[in-house]
Amino acid sequence: MKHLRKPTNLPVIAAVLGVAALLLRLLVYNLAVDARNLLTGHPLTIALWVLSAAAVVWVIVCVARLDGSAEYADNFSPSLTAALGHNIGAAGIALTALLPWYNLGKLVLLRRVLGILAAAGLVLASRDKKAGKCPQFLTHLAVCVFLIVHMLGNYGVWSSNPQLLDYAFDLLGCVMAVLFAFYEAAFDVGMGKRRMQLAAGLLTAYFGFAALSGSAYPFLYAGCGIWALTDLCTLTPKPKKKEETA
Repeated sequence: MKHLRKPTNLPVIAAVLGVAALLLRLLVYNLAVDARNLLTGHPLTIALWVLSAAAVVWVIVCVARLDGSAEYADNFSPSLTAALGHNIGAAGIALTALLPWYNLGKLVLLRRVLGILAAAGLVLASRDKKAGKCPQFLTHLAVCVFLIVHMLGNYGVWSSNPQLLDYAFDLLGCVMAVLFAFYEAAFDVGMGKRRMQLAAGLLTAYFGFAALSGSAYPFLYAGCGIWALTDLCTLTPKPKKKEETA
């Protein structure tokens, strides 16, 4: 049990839980549908929702203990891993924005333009991450705006599906990625919130990896999940400075 709450293990556990949810979804769609291809009240479906609820509670409990300094330099150091994660996220967004078979829902042209800007922003931010510099906030804000518009453009498609399980993970994965991009931008302007960034990042990975089964946007969710896990605040927080506690 201690290993589940050990801070340095959180990214790996979030990834494992997300993959477990992905596998459960695959089993649900293969074993828990009726003759009309509609989901039934199968134990696997219940297990998936229980796992998801447990993952959310686990993240909240774990990050509650990880408060500390919100200074950028105290939370991020030069990291080739973070730079690589940013570039993977950029690739996922670019493929989603440009490949023609992802043109679902509304606001397609706007999503393409914003997707290109968001991908470019992550590539620019990756250079700063590698050098240990604070990126320009517009680089992460562009991702936040793209994901919001992407979510709005697809909401009609998702909500029109009578099967909640079909769109819930897409929607939750996108919401968590929006929050993670927002808290990344907040750190860029000196207004970071450690625990919120950590929680949003871990849940972006969980719901994003879970959404890979049946989602129309696998590159987007895989890319955002990897980006989030590779650019979390330090998992060994430094104490708050006096001006932060005043």
